[in-house]
Amino acid sequence: MTETKKAAVRKPRTTAATTKRSTTKSEQTRRTALEIKIGVQHSPREITLDVDQSADDLQKALTEATTNGTTLVLDDVKGRRVLLPAAQISYIEIGEPTARRVGFGNS
Repeated sequence: MTETKKAAVRKPRTTAATTKRSTTKSEQTRRTALEIKIGVQHSPREITLDVDQSADDLQKALTEATTNGTTLVLDDVKGRRVLLPAAQISYIEIGEPTARRVGFGNS
């Protein structure tokens, strides 16, 4: 029995000049996301989230939740939803996300 081999079809090479780089949703959220840390009463750990909202929007939502005595609802960039009773929030720290360091270097 003889088997015939088919020639492999190769795709043409593309260079960086010919390909157009598109930004994905995760790359866009990395640039615009804010990192917030929420302290909760009677809990030794804080909650850390990356959200797409601006600092002013977060402040407005927190003020509204505390004055009305309702629940603060925050959506994470990963699609998670966090519900916090406004009466149990100790503090919220709003800041820019920091780049994660890789390795054991001090720099």
